[in-house]
Amino acid sequence: MSLWRRIKRLIVDLSEVRVPQSGVRIFKLEKNEVFSTDAYRMNVVAIQYETADAITMVLQHPEGKPMHFLPGMFMTLLLSIDGIEYRRAYSICTSAQESTNLGITIKRVPGGVVSNWVHDHIKEGDVLRVRGPSGNFTLAPQRQAPLHRLMIAGGSGITPIMSMIRTILAQETDSKITLIYGNRNLSSVIFRSALESLQAQYPQRLLVRLVLDKPARTWVGARGKLNHKNLTTVLDALGEINWSSHEVYLCGPLPMMQASQEVMLQRHVPAQAIHLERFTLAAESSVTGSDQIQPLKVSMADQEWQGEVVPGETLLDAGLRLGAAMPFSCTLGGCGRCRVKIMEGQVSMPEPNGLLPEEIAQGYTLACQAKPRTALHVVVDTPRS
Repeated sequence: MSLWRRIKRLIVDLSEVRVPQSGVRIFKLEKNEVFSTDAYRMNVVAIQYETADAITMVLQHPEGKPMHFLPGMFMTLLLSIDGIEYRRAYSICTSAQESTNLGITIKRVPGGVVSNWVHDHIKEGDVLRVRGPSGNFTLAPQRQAPLHRLMIAGGSGITPIMSMIRTILAQETDSKITLIYGNRNLSSVIFRSALESLQAQYPQRLLVRLVLDKPARTWVGARGKLNHKNLTTVLDALGEINWSSHEVYLCGPLPMMQASQEVMLQRHVPAQAIHLERFTLAAESSVTGSDQIQPLKVSMADQEWQGEVVPGETLLDAGLRLGAAMPFSCTLGGCGRCRVKIMEGQVSMPEPNGLLPEEIAQGYTLACQAKPRTALHVVVDTPRS
C-alpha cells in the first residue's frame, strides 16, 4: 500500500465525515448535503429481503443529511474482513427523491467474499464506511415533453434500473417505461413485489415483461435466456413501436447486453441513445510498474501538474498527491470514471477492466489501476458542465 493511501486511510479512520477541500466532485454541494469522493460513514437503518439471495440495505447519514444523486449511480462500500480491506460497488435502487434514505441492493454471489460476509454479518444499526454516490450510467429526469424509455435488465442488473424507474414515475408525470427483465425463475426476480405495485399504481405508464430461463410449467411468458432471439420476440410482441426515437438503458450480464445492443442497433436506435452499465471489476493482479521513480505530468484544459510516481503507486494516487484535479469513483477499475489519455509513456494495468476496446485503442487508461513503466504524460478529460 502506498504512503498516500496509508495517510488517507488514517484520516478517514479519525473522522466521522470528511468533505475534502480540494479534488473533483460530480455535483455541487448544497447546504447540509453530503457528496464526497472520500470515505465517510452511514448508518444501516433497515435490511429488506428482496429474494432468498438478495437484500437491500437502507442507509442514512448519521445526522440525517440528504444525499444528492442521479438514478443509476452506485455506492462503494469499504469493508474490513479478517484484517483485509475490500471495496465493492453496489448500485442504488431507491428513487432520487428519497434522498435521506438510500437503498443499495446486494446479491449473494457463490464464493464471493464480500457479498457473503455482508449477508451473514451486517445488521440494522451497524455503521459502514462508504464512498459516493458516483457513476456514469445515469439518467436525469426531464420535465418537458413526456418520453418513452426502454430498459433491459438481467438478474441483479435491475438495481440501477429500479432507481431510474422509481424516479421517472415520480418526477415525469406522463412519461412511459417498458422494462424487459431476464431471470432464472420467478422466485429469483429481484423487486418482484415492488414492480407489481408500481404496475398497479401506474398501469398506463409502466409495462413489465419477464423472460425466465427455468420457469415453472405454468409460466405463460417468454422462456429461455434474454438473448438476441428472445429479445426480438418480446419486442415484436409489443407491436409497432418505432424504437429509433427512444432512449435505451441496459444493465446485466455481458452476453445479454451485447445481444441487446445488437438488437437495438438493428432497429435503428442511434448508438448514442443506447446506455450501458459497463461495471467490470478489474482482475485481481500482481501487475507492477517500474521499480524506479518515474516523472509524471498531468494536464487538464489549461492546468498542469508535474511530479513523480514512486514504485508501487498508481497513477491516481500520485496525481491526487500532486493536487491534480483527477476525477475518480469506485477506485476498483470498474466504472471507467478515472480514465485518462496517455500522451507519452507506458503503463501496466490489469485486465479485464472497465475500459471498452475502442477506449484502449484510443490510448486511454484507468488512473486507479495503471502503474507507470516509464516517464508519463496524461491528459484528464475536461469535466462536463
